Amino acid sequence: MEYIIDENYEEVRLDKFIRKKYKALPLSLIYNMIRKGQIKVNHKKSKENYRLIKGDLVFIYSEEENKVKFIELSNKEYEIVKKSIVYDNNGIVIINKEPELVVHKGTNHDYGLLEMLKSYYKTDEFAFINRIDKSTSGLVIAGKDNKTVRELSKLIREDKIKRFYYVKVKGNVNENEFIIKNYIDRTETTSIISENGKESITKFKLIKKEKNYSVLEAELITGRTHQIRVQLSSIELPIFGDYKYGYKQGEIMCLFSHKIIIENGITIDLEIPKYFYE
Repeated sequence: MEYIIDENYEEVRLDKFIRKKYKALPLSLIYNMIRKGQIKVNHKKSKENYRLIKGDLVFIYSEEENKVKFIELSNKEYEIVKKSIVYDNNGIVIINKEPELVVHKGTNHDYGLLEMLKSYYKTDEFAFINRIDKSTSGLVIAGKDNKTVRELSKLIREDKIKRFYYVKVKGNVNENEFIIKNYIDRTETTSIISENGKESITKFKLIKKEKNYSVLEAELITGRTHQIRVQLSSIELPIFGDYKYGYKQGEIMCLFSHKIIIENGITIDLEIPKYFYE
C-alpha cells in the first residue's frame, strides 16, 4: 500500500501516521516493520520518529494485508467440491458441475464454484478455461496455476480441445446426424440469431428418440454464449427445462457437458444423467 502525504499529515511522526492508518497493528509490530524496511519513505528505510513532509511517499508492505483470503467452506460445500472433481493431474482439473451451481460470483451470488475451488486447493491462480451456464451441468476444464491456464487457453484457441453435450429436446428428430450453422449475436440480456452476429456451428447426432422427445449429442465447433440452446430453439427443438429459450418444463435443464477430449491425451466421458429420463 502506498500513501502520498498531504498537508493533513505534514510534520506527523512516521509511527503515528502508521498507527492512524492501521489501528489494529500493535505499536511494537509497527516499530519492527519500520526496522525491517517493510515500511519505507520515498523508497528508503526510515526511523519511527521521522517527521513526514508534504509529498513524501510512504510504502507499507504487510504480509497479512497481502495474503490471499479464501472463503471458508462449509462441510457440505467441501463435499460438493470434492465430489465434483473427476480429473486432477499435472495442474489440470476437470469438474463435473451440478445443475444450478454458479461458476463465478456475481449479482446475487457472493461466491461461486470458482471461489470454492480456490479455497479447496488454496491457490488464487486456479481458473476455468471454459465456462458453462448456471443451469447447464457437466464437465468444465480448469488449471491450478497460471502456466497450466495459459497452456490450456492456447489449446482452446487452436481448437485442440473438443467438447460434447447431451441434450434432451421436445419433438422428434428424424436425421441421425445434422449440422446447424448460423450467426449468433448478443443483446444485453440474451442471445439471438442475427446476420450481424458471429458464425456459430454445432454438430448433432441422434442418441435416442421417443414419442415426445429426442436425446441428442451436440459437438461444439464454435463456442458462442447459449449457442446450443439458441440454435435448437431456432429449429423448434426446445430443450427441456430451458426457461429462457426452450421448453418450460422440469426443474433441471437437460443440457449436460458429458465429454471433453484434450489433444494431449486426456479424455473424460460421462453417462447421460438420470434426470434426462425422469
